[in-house]
Amino acid sequence: MSAIAGLIDWQGGVVREPIEAALAALEPHGSDSAGLWVDASSALGWRQTILDEEDYNDKQPLVGASGVRVVFDGRIDNRGDLAHQLGLETDARSWPDSAFVVAAFEKWGTECTHKLIGDYSFAAWNAATRRLVLARDHMGHRPLFFHRGAGFFMFASTPSALFANPRVPMDLDDGNFVMDLAFTLTGTSETIYRNIECVPPGHAITLCAGSMNIYRHWRPETIPELNYARDEDYVDAFREILQESVVCRLRTIHPIGSHLSSGWDSSTVTSIAASFLAGRGQCLQSFTAVPPARWRPDYDDTSSPTNEAPLAAAVAARLPNVKHVLSHWPQVLDFRVLDRDYDAFERPRKTVSLVGWLDQLHVDARQRGIRVMLAGGCGNRTISCTGLETLSFLFHNNQIPALIREWLALGKAGYSLALRAQSSFGPYLHERVWSALRWLYGVQHPSDEMRLGINGELLSEARLFQAIRNHGILHENNRRMDYRIYRKLCTSSLDLASTWGGGLAAYDLQIRDPTADRRLMSFRAAVPDTQFLHRGTTNWLLRRTMDNRLPPDLMCQTGRAQQAADWFLSATNAKKDIEEEVERSVAIPRLSDLVDWTFFRKLVENWPTTITTRQNTLDYRRLLVTVSYLRFARRFLEVATKRG
Repeated sequence: MSAIAGLIDWQGGVVREPIEAALAALEPHGSDSAGLWVDASSALGWRQTILDEEDYNDKQPLVGASGVRVVFDGRIDNRGDLAHQLGLETDARSWPDSAFVVAAFEKWGTECTHKLIGDYSFAAWNAATRRLVLARDHMGHRPLFFHRGAGFFMFASTPSALFANPRVPMDLDDGNFVMDLAFTLTGTSETIYRNIECVPPGHAITLCAGSMNIYRHWRPETIPELNYARDEDYVDAFREILQESVVCRLRTIHPIGSHLSSGWDSSTVTSIAASFLAGRGQCLQSFTAVPPARWRPDYDDTSSPTNEAPLAAAVAARLPNVKHVLSHWPQVLDFRVLDRDYDAFERPRKTVSLVGWLDQLHVDARQRGIRVMLAGGCGNRTISCTGLETLSFLFHNNQIPALIREWLALGKAGYSLALRAQSSFGPYLHERVWSALRWLYGVQHPSDEMRLGINGELLSEARLFQAIRNHGILHENNRRMDYRIYRKLCTSSLDLASTWGGGLAAYDLQIRDPTADRRLMSFRAAVPDTQFLHRGTTNWLLRRTMDNRLPPDLMCQTGRAQQAADWFLSATNAKKDIEEEVERSVAIPRLSDLVDWTFFRKLVENWPTTITTRQNTLDYRRLLVTVSYLRFARRFLEVATKRG
């Protein structure tokens, strides 16, 4: 795994000093080795952390036969298939992943992005033609930012590497910052930094003679539907792709760990990984975050357990080579952990309530020698789809007998009438009808929740609505396009670099998510909806695939566990720090203008002993997120001011 940077000066200015400064800023993301190439007006830099055997052979930047130079950050998972397509000799098995990218770019040019499968970003520069190509994988596992300056263009894996160049302005974009607070910026080139852009996930950029073209190479909406003769054929194909997606991420010279919750996704990943590693005589350490031993929830909700240890232990018990580790998170929100996240990921922490839970799990893993951690964060979009959206599909296609059959079966399985109705007819109701229903049941509009506590003058109504429409939160979207196209687009609305991209800098861990594999996402987009819901049985495809491999109690659950369920207790124990952080932000005019401090001060003053209502949950979660964002902004602006 690497970090990259590059600088092109169209007017022949100095490039060595800025690129060397950028590489110094990137050291936390790659401390094992570094490489630099410089000519009169362009420079490419690379830093490396060695995780795989082939990494020892990596010496970037690499140069191809045509003269193109490449810096690459990431991992290529279809090496064997690429070698066959490229007609390479068997000695290519020892090649670093970057060499495959160079060979693919030499043969296919920018179309190589359709051939590369893995987690990556790369830059290809041809000094002779003065043409630069930047690209990221389908889900943006690896970050790539850039700045278009007066007479120069600079890119890097992190904003801090760009800011190492004094010609790159260091400031926040207040509008984007507030928008990101309300609703995370994804799938766009915009960032929270002024004049800093990013290559969106699944996109590539070509820069030539001062003109820039950006295009989308990952188009799940164009994937044709699979039509197999038998239901079992879908299971066989799914099992093969699922195993391939997990196994390719086990390529490392270091010990491997896995997240193991009580859910379908991490349990499936852990089970497949452990089975494969057992064949190699290796063990897998699996980590489950659990609440403090003496903590008890204020309510008893068996459908949403607060302690995932029992089901996770049942999964581990079926796998002889799995060492199950329980990770106890602290009972206080630690702002020092937030600061470490800020420095590693270079963006505010959105999921503040999960800080202690996730942080302690990764700290425990690293202390046990783990360098590669498997996750299942995208599983809800790929492998564990409930299939409830099938109801909407049946209604839209006038398959009323099948719709009635599923309704009755789901009712017997315990699914509420409201959920069945929303899943069936919700996408086709006009927004005015939804507004009336929200008013009747006292539910806020999604945009009202996102605007909670934010200065409305800084948040464009049109922009907010466009963002939530693009991400499927407004139900009326499906009426405007083909149902399947809409669903396919919703499988690719994440930027995973913001979630896992700073793992090496934060924990000295690389997080790999098999459930976000492009082959798996393509399969999900192609499989008919009826394979996910069958006679009231949700998750039908995964149930058949993992039958007898996961515990019966896990297979039977329909709800989801509450991760970091004691988040409010942790916040309460940090109430003094939260109050002080609020007052520090209020004292800075630029920050005090971003949010409604009267609203947040009232929350602090009227701090309850427990969270009892949905509105309370929304209010105090927004308080924590806002404090996180403004602490990040305050620290960033302090550094920017010192820089001058």
